[in-house]
Amino acid sequence: MTKARFYSKGIEGYPGGKGMKKKERGSEGEETKRKNSKKLLSVAMAVILVSSALIAFAPLAVAGITSFTIAPDKGEAGAVSAYTATINTTGFTLLDMTIPAGFEAVPPGGGELLAETWAWDDEGNGYYMTFTANGTDKIDLYCACGSDEVNYTFDAGYGEGDSINLSVRCWGTAYANLTLPTSTVNGSLNMSLGGSSKKLTNVSISIKEFVRNPAECGNYTFNVIIDNTYFDSDTVWITAAVQSINITSPVNRTYASTCVRLNFTVESDCVVALAWVGYSLDGAANVTIEGNTTVPVGAPPYGHNIVVYATDIHGNTVASDTVFFTIHPGDINFDDKVWVWDVWLMRGAYGSRPGDGNWNEDADLDCNDHVWAGDVFILRSNYNNKY
Repeated sequence: MTKARFYSKGIEGYPGGKGMKKKERGSEGEETKRKNSKKLLSVAMAVILVSSALIAFAPLAVAGITSFTIAPDKGEAGAVSAYTATINTTGFTLLDMTIPAGFEAVPPGGGELLAETWAWDDEGNGYYMTFTANGTDKIDLYCACGSDEVNYTFDAGYGEGDSINLSVRCWGTAYANLTLPTSTVNGSLNMSLGGSSKKLTNVSISIKEFVRNPAECGNYTFNVIIDNTYFDSDTVWITAAVQSINITSPVNRTYASTCVRLNFTVESDCVVALAWVGYSLDGAANVTIEGNTTVPVGAPPYGHNIVVYATDIHGNTVASDTVFFTIHPGDINFDDKVWVWDVWLMRGAYGSRPGDGNWNEDADLDCNDHVWAGDVFILRSNYNNKY
């Protein structure tokens, strides 16, 4: 979709865009302009309420809806977000929507652009609208269609449970009622274009950063009914930002293996969705991993360190504390040499797996959860070594 660009002579990209030249009072076009302005106002009121009610969160894959897209499709708990949504339909006049508890509007300071909207009706008329904060309790609407334009200011509240009620005399009686959700009670949007034969078809809404996501992580379900017939629901995935990483293995000790088991936990107040995880051994380049893994260490030197990094889906990256550890291959009894006592420990654990009575993790020199021939080979290769 091509976004309209303003010029001194009109709006590019919309039907009849021949400029915003004002007609003289009493001219034969004055009555037409006044009627069109009413139509624009009715559609504009409906669309701003739809956008305020976060219609962007309701992908409607049902009959009468041909496509719906939204970006981004995930949010961070408690964050103030911006959303862009595009919905294409066969046309509708009635909309009822349930807004999950937890979402809230962020009061503007005044003068900020709250949203931009592009809309079309089933007769091919195009509308471009901007919504600008006028102080903290009003919104200025600018709407343009072809060579016509309208400016209007209406009251708006942003607190929990606030309700905005509008009735516009056009095409019969057009009305909209928006009730904002609270932390525990759902909100709602009820909208009607009245007795008009016109229907809204394509709507694209760009909401700026004036929506605060719920503080609690989880999936939030939005329910929508269109024209008392088509019902659908969808969820928004709210996650937390990654806060810290805690390495539980390895720890600051000596290992007889030629590898270490890398285990870690990601700390946050609730569910964390990670986009990337990796580690750096001894300051080398990061190695991407899926989660807990085994890290090969290999030949001397024997002192090592490791750091784990994680980036969440919101782009936040954190690093764990650096863990230092020592590798003495084959030294199962940790007396700083590979000798007969290590052979006896290997023999005692030979054939075992985790959970067996004779399992000895320190004898699992290749970190594969099975004391077997590979471990014997490593022990033999390092026999007589002193550390």
